[in-house]
Amino acid sequence: MIHRRTALLAAPALFLPRLAAAQAPSTWERIARTKTLRAGLIPSRPPYQWNRDGVLTGFAVQMAQDMAAALGKEMGATIAVEHVPTTWGTVVLDLQSVRLDAHFGMTDSPERRKALSIFGPLYTVPVVALNARGFAPGENWEDYDKPSVTISTVLGTSDDEMVRGIIKQAQVRSLRSLAEAAMEVHSGRASALITSILIALDASTKGPGAGTIVELKPVRSSPSGGGTARDVDGRFAAFAQTWAEAYRASGRIQTVITDSIRDAGLPIEKLPIGVRF
Repeated sequence: MIHRRTALLAAPALFLPRLAAAQAPSTWERIARTKTLRAGLIPSRPPYQWNRDGVLTGFAVQMAQDMAAALGKEMGATIAVEHVPTTWGTVVLDLQSVRLDAHFGMTDSPERRKALSIFGPLYTVPVVALNARGFAPGENWEDYDKPSVTISTVLGTSDDEMVRGIIKQAQVRSLRSLAEAAMEVHSGRASALITSILIALDASTKGPGAGTIVELKPVRSSPSGGGTARDVDGRFAAFAQTWAEAYRASGRIQTVITDSIRDAGLPIEKLPIGVRF
Protein backbone atom coordinates (compact mmCIF):
# COMPACT_ATOMS: atom_id res chain seq x y z
CA MET A 1 0.00 0.00 0.00
CA ILE A 2 2.87 2.37 0.75
CA HIS A 3 4.37 1.90 -2.70
CA ARG A 4 0.97 2.32 -4.39
CA ARG A 5 0.24 5.61 -2.60
CA THR A 6 3.70 6.94 -3.34
CA ALA A 7 3.24 6.19 -7.03
CA LEU A 8 -0.13 7.94 -7.14
CA LEU A 9 1.18 11.07 -5.48
CA ALA A 10 4.23 11.13 -7.73
CA ALA A 11 2.10 11.19 -10.90
CA PRO A 12 -0.94 13.40 -10.16
CA ALA A 13 -1.31 14.46 -13.79
CA LEU A 14 -2.03 10.85 -14.75
CA PHE A 15 -4.25 10.05 -11.79
CA LEU A 16 -6.42 13.13 -11.19
CA PRO A 17 -8.37 13.13 -14.50
CA ARG A 18 -9.55 9.56 -13.93
CA LEU A 19 -10.81 10.41 -10.45
CA ALA A 20 -12.40 13.62 -11.71
CA ALA A 21 -14.39 11.67 -14.32
CA ALA A 22 -16.08 9.51 -11.65
CA GLN A 23 -18.93 11.19 -9.80
CA ALA A 24 -18.98 10.85 -6.03
CA PRO A 25 -22.12 10.07 -4.01
CA SER A 26 -24.24 13.08 -3.03
CA THR A 27 -22.33 15.21 -0.51
CA TRP A 28 -25.55 16.98 0.45
CA GLU A 29 -27.31 13.71 1.31
CA ARG A 30 -24.33 12.45 3.32
CA ILE A 31 -24.18 15.64 5.41
CA ALA A 32 -27.97 15.58 5.95
CA ARG A 33 -27.77 11.94 7.06
CA THR A 34 -24.76 12.23 9.38
CA LYS A 35 -25.37 15.83 10.56
CA THR A 36 -21.63 16.41 10.09
CA LEU A 37 -19.54 18.58 7.76
CA ARG A 38 -16.05 17.11 7.33
CA ALA A 39 -13.59 19.94 6.70
CA GLY A 40 -9.95 19.51 5.75
CA LEU A 41 -7.35 20.58 8.29
CA ILE A 42 -3.71 21.36 7.49
CA PRO A 43 -2.27 21.83 11.00
CA SER A 44 -0.29 24.75 12.41
CA ARG A 45 -0.81 27.41 9.75
CA PRO A 46 -1.67 30.62 11.60
CA PRO A 47 -3.79 32.60 10.87
CA TYR A 48 -5.52 29.90 8.77
CA GLN A 49 -5.68 27.37 11.58
CA TRP A 50 -3.77 26.41 14.68
CA ASN A 51 -4.26 24.82 18.07
CA ARG A 52 -4.63 27.20 21.01
CA ASP A 53 -4.89 25.62 24.45
CA GLY A 54 -6.25 22.43 22.92
CA VAL A 55 -8.86 24.22 20.80
CA LEU A 56 -8.68 24.59 17.02
CA THR A 57 -8.93 28.19 15.91
CA GLY A 58 -8.19 30.34 12.86
CA PHE A 59 -10.22 31.73 9.99
CA ALA A 60 -10.39 28.46 8.02
CA VAL A 61 -11.86 26.84 11.15
CA GLN A 62 -14.32 29.71 11.57
CA MET A 63 -15.41 29.53 7.92
CA ALA A 64 -16.22 25.84 8.33
CA GLN A 65 -18.27 26.62 11.43
CA ASP A 66 -20.11 29.43 9.64
CA MET A 67 -20.91 27.17 6.68
CA ALA A 68 -22.15 24.44 9.03
CA ALA A 69 -24.48 26.96 10.68
CA ALA A 70 -25.86 27.99 7.27
CA LEU A 71 -26.28 24.33 6.29
CA GLY A 72 -28.13 23.71 9.53
CA LYS A 73 -30.66 26.42 8.71
CA GLU A 74 -31.16 24.96 5.22
CA MET A 75 -31.49 21.39 6.45
CA GLY A 76 -33.43 22.11 9.63
CA ALA A 77 -30.83 20.39 11.80
CA THR A 78 -27.72 21.11 13.83
CA ILE A 79 -24.65 20.37 11.71
CA ALA A 80 -21.38 19.66 13.51
CA VAL A 81 -17.91 20.22 12.03
CA GLU A 82 -15.38 17.39 11.96
CA HIS A 83 -11.86 18.54 11.10
CA VAL A 84 -10.02 15.86 9.13
CA PRO A 85 -6.21 16.12 8.79
CA THR A 86 -4.91 16.51 5.25
CA THR A 87 -1.92 18.02 3.39
CA TRP A 88 -1.49 20.12 0.26
CA GLY A 89 -0.07 17.01 -1.39
CA THR A 90 -3.19 14.93 -0.70
CA VAL A 91 -6.12 17.35 -0.29
CA VAL A 92 -7.39 16.97 -3.88
CA LEU A 93 -7.35 13.17 -3.56
CA ASP A 94 -9.02 13.40 -0.14
CA LEU A 95 -11.86 15.48 -1.61
CA GLN A 96 -12.28 13.30 -4.69
CA SER A 97 -12.38 10.13 -2.59
CA VAL A 98 -15.00 11.80 -0.31
CA ARG A 99 -12.77 11.56 2.74
CA LEU A 100 -13.56 15.29 3.06
CA ASP A 101 -16.72 17.22 2.25
CA ALA A 102 -14.96 20.57 1.84
CA HIS A 103 -11.62 22.28 2.22
CA PHE A 104 -11.30 26.02 2.84
CA GLY A 105 -8.46 28.29 1.78
CA MET A 106 -7.78 26.83 -1.68
CA THR A 107 -6.35 29.09 -4.37
CA ASP A 108 -8.54 28.91 -7.46
CA SER A 109 -6.81 27.53 -10.57
CA PRO A 110 -7.82 25.90 -13.87
CA GLU A 111 -6.10 22.67 -12.79
CA ARG A 112 -8.12 22.41 -9.59
CA ARG A 113 -11.35 23.16 -11.45
CA LYS A 114 -10.68 20.16 -13.68
CA ALA A 115 -10.54 17.91 -10.61
CA LEU A 116 -13.00 19.50 -8.15
CA SER A 117 -15.98 21.79 -7.75
CA ILE A 118 -14.44 25.07 -6.58
CA PHE A 119 -16.62 27.57 -4.72
CA GLY A 120 -15.89 31.24 -4.09
CA PRO A 121 -13.86 33.32 -4.14
CA LEU A 122 -14.26 33.90 -0.43
CA TYR A 123 -11.33 36.32 -0.30
CA THR A 124 -8.31 37.46 -2.27
CA VAL A 125 -4.73 37.42 -1.03
CA PRO A 126 -2.36 40.08 -2.39
CA VAL A 127 1.21 39.10 -3.20
CA VAL A 128 3.82 40.99 -1.18
CA ALA A 129 7.55 41.19 -0.54
CA LEU A 130 8.82 40.52 2.97
CA ASN A 131 12.06 42.49 2.87
CA ALA A 132 15.22 41.76 4.76
CA ARG A 133 16.03 44.39 7.35
CA GLY A 134 17.57 47.44 5.65
CA PHE A 135 16.41 46.42 2.16
CA ALA A 136 13.79 48.78 0.70
CA PRO A 137 14.15 49.12 -3.08
CA GLY A 138 10.62 50.40 -3.77
CA GLU A 139 7.12 48.98 -4.24
CA ASN A 140 7.14 47.94 -7.89
CA TRP A 141 7.97 44.52 -9.27
CA GLU A 142 10.75 45.98 -11.39
CA ASP A 143 12.43 47.39 -8.27
CA TYR A 144 13.06 43.78 -7.20
CA ASP A 145 14.11 42.53 -10.62
CA LYS A 146 17.77 43.51 -10.45
CA PRO A 147 20.88 41.29 -10.76
CA SER A 148 21.98 42.35 -7.27
CA VAL A 149 18.74 41.09 -5.67
CA THR A 150 18.06 37.56 -4.39
CA ILE A 151 14.43 36.49 -3.98
CA SER A 152 13.31 33.49 -1.93
CA THR A 153 10.06 31.61 -2.62
CA VAL A 154 8.40 28.39 -1.49
CA LEU A 155 8.90 25.63 -4.05
CA GLY A 156 5.83 24.42 -5.93
CA THR A 157 3.48 27.20 -4.82
CA SER A 158 1.50 29.49 -7.12
CA ASP A 159 3.63 32.36 -5.77
CA ASP A 160 6.81 30.60 -6.88
CA GLU A 161 5.36 30.15 -10.38
CA MET A 162 4.27 33.80 -10.49
CA VAL A 163 7.66 35.11 -9.41
CA ARG A 164 9.50 33.06 -12.04
CA GLY A 165 7.14 34.41 -14.70
CA ILE A 166 7.87 38.03 -13.74
CA ILE A 167 11.38 38.17 -12.27
CA LYS A 168 13.99 37.67 -14.97
CA GLN A 169 17.17 39.37 -13.73
CA ALA A 170 17.20 38.76 -9.97
CA GLN A 171 18.28 35.41 -8.57
CA VAL A 172 15.29 33.33 -7.44
CA ARG A 173 15.85 30.67 -4.79
CA SER A 174 12.96 28.22 -4.36
CA LEU A 175 13.03 26.52 -0.95
CA ARG A 176 11.16 23.39 0.09
CA SER A 177 9.31 24.97 3.03
CA LEU A 178 8.17 28.34 4.32
CA ALA A 179 10.53 28.02 7.28
CA GLU A 180 13.50 27.66 4.94
CA ALA A 181 12.35 30.49 2.66
CA ALA A 182 11.82 32.79 5.65
CA MET A 183 15.22 31.92 7.09
CA GLU A 184 16.85 33.08 3.86
CA VAL A 185 15.51 36.57 4.63
CA HIS A 186 16.20 36.55 8.37
CA SER A 187 19.78 35.40 7.78
CA GLY A 188 20.41 37.98 5.05
CA ARG A 189 20.99 35.37 2.34
CA ALA A 190 17.93 36.69 0.46
CA SER A 191 16.87 40.27 -0.11
CA ALA A 192 13.17 39.45 0.12
CA LEU A 193 10.63 36.63 0.32
CA ILE A 194 7.79 37.04 -2.19
CA THR A 195 4.59 35.32 -1.10
CA SER A 196 1.00 36.07 -0.07
CA ILE A 197 0.37 38.63 2.65
CA LEU A 198 -0.94 36.11 5.21
CA ILE A 199 2.10 33.87 4.78
CA ALA A 200 4.41 36.90 4.93
CA LEU A 201 2.97 37.98 8.28
CA ASP A 202 3.73 34.55 9.73
CA ALA A 203 7.18 34.44 8.11
CA SER A 204 8.07 37.84 9.57
CA THR A 205 7.92 36.33 13.09
CA LYS A 206 10.31 33.44 12.35
CA GLY A 207 13.48 35.37 13.15
CA PRO A 208 15.00 38.79 13.84
CA GLY A 209 16.05 39.78 10.33
CA ALA A 210 12.79 40.85 8.66
CA GLY A 211 12.01 44.41 7.67
CA THR A 212 8.97 45.88 5.97
CA ILE A 213 6.18 44.11 4.08
CA VAL A 214 5.43 45.77 0.74
CA GLU A 215 2.39 45.17 -1.45
CA LEU A 216 3.94 44.89 -4.90
CA LYS A 217 2.67 47.05 -7.78
CA PRO A 218 0.93 46.37 -10.03
CA VAL A 219 -1.09 44.47 -7.43
CA ARG A 220 -1.43 40.75 -8.05
CA SER A 221 -3.98 38.91 -5.94
CA SER A 222 -4.82 35.23 -5.81
CA PRO A 223 -8.54 34.44 -5.39
CA SER A 224 -9.14 31.82 -2.71
CA GLY A 225 -12.22 29.84 -1.81
CA GLY A 226 -13.00 26.22 -1.14
CA GLY A 227 -13.26 22.90 -2.89
CA THR A 228 -15.57 19.91 -2.82
CA ALA A 229 -15.95 16.72 -4.83
CA ARG A 230 -17.82 16.58 -8.12
CA ASP A 231 -20.79 14.49 -7.06
CA VAL A 232 -23.93 13.02 -8.60
CA ASP A 233 -26.28 15.95 -7.95
CA GLY A 234 -24.06 19.01 -7.43
CA ARG A 235 -26.41 20.25 -4.72
CA PHE A 236 -23.77 20.87 -2.08
CA ALA A 237 -21.46 22.64 -4.56
CA ALA A 238 -24.34 24.93 -5.61
CA PHE A 239 -25.14 25.71 -1.97
CA ALA A 240 -21.45 26.37 -1.21
CA GLN A 241 -21.17 28.85 -4.09
CA THR A 242 -24.28 30.78 -3.03
CA TRP A 243 -23.07 30.78 0.58
CA ALA A 244 -19.58 32.01 -0.44
CA GLU A 245 -20.99 34.91 -2.45
CA ALA A 246 -23.23 36.04 0.43
CA TYR A 247 -20.44 35.51 2.99
CA ARG A 248 -18.03 37.76 1.14
CA ALA A 249 -20.65 40.39 0.25
CA SER A 250 -21.61 40.68 3.93
CA GLY A 251 -18.06 41.67 4.91
CA ARG A 252 -17.89 38.77 7.34
CA ILE A 253 -14.68 37.45 5.79
CA GLN A 254 -12.81 40.71 6.53
CA THR A 255 -13.70 40.42 10.22
CA VAL A 256 -12.88 36.70 10.41
CA ILE A 257 -9.44 37.12 8.82
CA THR A 258 -8.37 40.20 10.76
CA ASP A 259 -9.57 38.72 14.05
CA SER A 260 -7.56 35.56 13.33
CA ILE A 261 -4.44 37.59 12.56
CA ARG A 262 -4.74 39.29 15.95
CA ASP A 263 -5.58 36.06 17.78
CA ALA A 264 -2.50 34.38 16.29
CA GLY A 265 -0.31 37.19 17.63
CA LEU A 266 0.85 38.12 14.15
CA PRO A 267 2.00 41.71 13.51
CA ILE A 268 -1.20 43.13 12.03
CA GLU A 269 0.42 46.56 12.10
CA LYS A 270 2.69 45.34 9.26
CA LEU A 271 -0.27 45.01 6.88
CA PRO A 272 0.28 47.54 4.09
CA ILE A 273 -2.21 50.40 4.25
CA GLY A 274 -5.35 49.75 2.22
CA VAL A 275 -4.98 45.96 1.98
CA ARG A 276 -8.36 44.26 1.67
CA PHE A 277 -9.16 40.58 1.58
